[in-house]
Amino acid sequence: MDPKHTLDTYPFKTRPFAHQYATLDNSWMRKNFALHLEMGLGKSRITIDTLGMLWLNDRVTHALVIAPAGVYRNWIKEFDKHLPDMVQINLHAWNKMTSKREQAEFDELLKDESGAMQILLMNVEALSSAKGVKYAKEFLSKIPGPSAMVIDESSTIKNRTARRTKSAIALGKLADYRRVLSGLPTPNSPIDLFAPFQFLSGNEVNLL
Repeated sequence: MDPKHTLDTYPFKTRPFAHQYATLDNSWMRKNFALHLEMGLGKSRITIDTLGMLWLNDRVTHALVIAPAGVYRNWIKEFDKHLPDMVQINLHAWNKMTSKREQAEFDELLKDESGAMQILLMNVEALSSAKGVKYAKEFLSKIPGPSAMVIDESSTIKNRTARRTKSAIALGKLADYRRVLSGLPTPNSPIDLFAPFQFLSGNEVNLL
């Protein structure tokens, strides 16, 4: 089905560079995509505009963004800077869910009927805990409509035996759109790509 909104009519909040526009044009409709761009080339803004395009075309209703502990809250500023005002969002940043207030805010995400895109930011370390995985799974599975899952600094899930890697791959199966972002996708060896691409595939993949 042809999109009702295209990049020609997308109301960019900040003007993209040529390489950002070209990458967005090539990738936004794809179910799975790896953004391997050096630092400063705009991985997060391309991803944010991707989510905006998907929401405007009724292809995504909610998105889970996973990033390292020292980075994931930076996405709040990135959304504010780059996401067009036309794209309505409700954004919640995970904080261990230790207070009644945070629980109430999370519950609002699950039952919101405003039509806004629901966005949950989580630190990748949370995927090492049963509690973090539980809430991530609830977010992806309980909100009606198609979902997206983004892993920023995807080398954080390169260890195929780590609990957070296994959790990320399992959660990825619940998402309709998947993205991995990295400026250094193979910090040690090409095999570091295996787990992030297993996440992207949405399927179990066994090594031969």
